Amino acid sequence: MTIQNPLFHNHETIDLATKDIHERCRAEIDLLWDDGRSHANGAMHTVKIWNGLGALYRLVPHRDLVERGAAYGRFLDELAEAVNFSLTVET
Repeated sequence: MTIQNPLFHNHETIDLATKDIHERCRAEIDLLWDDGRSHANGAMHTVKIWNGLGALYRLVPHRDLVERGAAYGRFLDELAEAVNFSLTVET
């Protein structure tokens, strides 16, 4: 009998999303999911993105992270645009 722990499933989902965010954003950033808790608040995840220039906070439905479809793509595009606008310095 295999027992599936939802904590580890959630961890894999967040890990993939973290990698996707870092690939999309050109800035050096740090991320914190769900205020450091091991689970989302309801069906939504919060993500804090920050560096020495400031911080951004965004919400994303858990379903979008799992499905990785068009809504997830829009989330990544919007997040990358916000990071590149707010957390980068033009040289």
